[in-house]
Amino acid sequence: MLAESLRDLVRTVGVDRVRDALGPDAEQLAPLVPAHPRSQPSDVATCLRFLGEAALGDGDATAATEALSEAHEICLQLGSKPLGDEVLAVARRGRLTVGPVAPRTDPGPLTAREVEVLGLVAEGRSKRQIATELFMSPKTVSVHVSRILSKLGAATRTEAAATGRRLGLLD
Repeated sequence: MLAESLRDLVRTVGVDRVRDALGPDAEQLAPLVPAHPRSQPSDVATCLRFLGEAALGDGDATAATEALSEAHEICLQLGSKPLGDEVLAVARRGRLTVGPVAPRTDPGPLTAREVEVLGLVAEGRSKRQIATELFMSPKTVSVHVSRILSKLGAATRTEAAATGRRLGLLD
């Protein structure tokens, strides 16, 4: 598999030598695809994802950010959400920001009420405090919070608040 080949190459010769050999142009990754004279964009993105991961392992955050940003851009152009999610997961593990984050003017996947609840969650309010402020039962708040977590792909209230801020949903 291409990704494993690139990973082995990076481990063998080091991320700096691979990056020097490839240069800034992702198209130069094409020769690493054994069966194809030109690589497919998804293959390039996969290579860059592993190159970024290897750079993180070597402690080179700048190279990792460059590789992962390029991979993320390719994924956006292709509409490849699964690979894009992998790229973002590697970036999160390295605490890196990849790609531009445009502020949103619409609530996106959240309803207006969920945005209100998310704002109070971001302030650190408890379920009971949110219920009192928004005139709803704590059970309703719990349902809103569960839906917010699901829609934003967050595991915790803190992660949901961070995602909401990053997406421009919160002030």
